[in-house]
Amino acid sequence: MDLWFYGKDVKRKGLPRAGVMGKQRKRQRVDAGPKGPVGTSTPLHAACRGDDAGAVAAILEDLRAKKLAAAVDARDEHGRTPLHLACWAGRGDAAALLLDAGAGAALGAQDAMTALHFASQAGCVAAVERLVAAGAPLDAECTKSLKTPLHFAASKGHAAAVAALLAAGADGAKKTRKGETALDLATSDDAKAAFATEPSAKPEAAPEVAVAPEVAAPAAPEVAVAPVVAVAPEVAAAQEVATPPAAASPAPVAAPPAPPAEDAPAPLGYGDDLDDEDHDAFL
Repeated sequence: MDLWFYGKDVKRKGLPRAGVMGKQRKRQRVDAGPKGPVGTSTPLHAACRGDDAGAVAAILEDLRAKKLAAAVDARDEHGRTPLHLACWAGRGDAAALLLDAGAGAALGAQDAMTALHFASQAGCVAAVERLVAAGAPLDAECTKSLKTPLHFAASKGHAAAVAALLAAGADGAKKTRKGETALDLATSDDAKAAFATEPSAKPEAAPEVAVAPEVAAPAAPEVAVAPVVAVAPEVAAAQEVATPPAAASPAPVAAPPAPPAEDAPAPLGYGDDLDDEDHDAFL
């Protein structure tokens, strides 16, 4: 039956009218499935949801042998990779094997949910730390709710996951589409306490104590020094000629000798026989 053939012939043959066919096609497009990358679940998806890390390792080895390394990021019908499911199940060991095999740490499933969203929701600290080390976006937002991995960890009360995300540098100020921070969504006291020790929050500085200034010893007054006046050579020579020589210091006066006896003659150099020049010599 040719569904695209319509008109009078359609009515004459008793086929559905074009309007009815249009509604059917529209309904089929809506029911075709959610938007996003979809595929088929693989044995690796199933192994990552289980609790057998050996099975995950065996499948990865088989993929390497067959040179099908790209299959490590195969998507299921909901756009999830094996890494998404391992983190959703809280399987840190499986997540480590997948990351070592080259799984994409930044890939998103439906609603842009990343592996870090799933690991934070499960409270799997081992997976959180491995994903952060592999370069997973810390503050990736879901399309509809705008929730980050920190919102998921806090809303589930996983204090250790909250602390690990904050230590890695997650932004605690990010808000959901409803305007809620991760702290607003925290459901346990331990999770709330993890925000109090957020590394980015700087502790308040202790008030400074005023210290009395040291008492300095009074400085000695400075002695003013007369400025040196440059004197012309001619003036200096004239000053030297005009300035009389400094008077010599007077010689000490000798004590007068004891008076001579009446009959002894006066000693030479002291008496009436000395003129003025001789006196000056003794003064």
